[in-house]
Amino acid sequence: MGVTRFAAAIVVVIGIPAACAPAPAGLSDAHAAAIRDSVEAVLEVHRQLSAVQAWDSVAALYADDSRFRWVEDGAVRYRSAAEIRRAFAALPPSVQVQTTYHDTEIVAVAGAS
Repeated sequence: MGVTRFAAAIVVVIGIPAACAPAPAGLSDAHAAAIRDSVEAVLEVHRQLSAVQAWDSVAALYADDSRFRWVEDGAVRYRSAAEIRRAFAALPPSVQVQTTYHDTEIVAVAGAS
């Protein structure tokens, strides 16, 4: 069977306008850098888990929160981590998933006081 590839363009907004910009008030440069490093690590874990079809582990990376929405092709496709888990688990074992991130920018923001 052929290889199916899924490409994800993900923008993660957690806070600081650019890697070289100063951290917002209340957030040190070191803290902003740690947030960026953590998000990059989770994105890499997601990529690796998807590649080996570890769907329960992939779904565990998503917040199971009533506000959760997975938007795909301009429409809400999933509303929970459980829905994502079911959708991935329904893929035939022959399907290979490859996640590629392009032009990812991680921005760290300080929480409200």
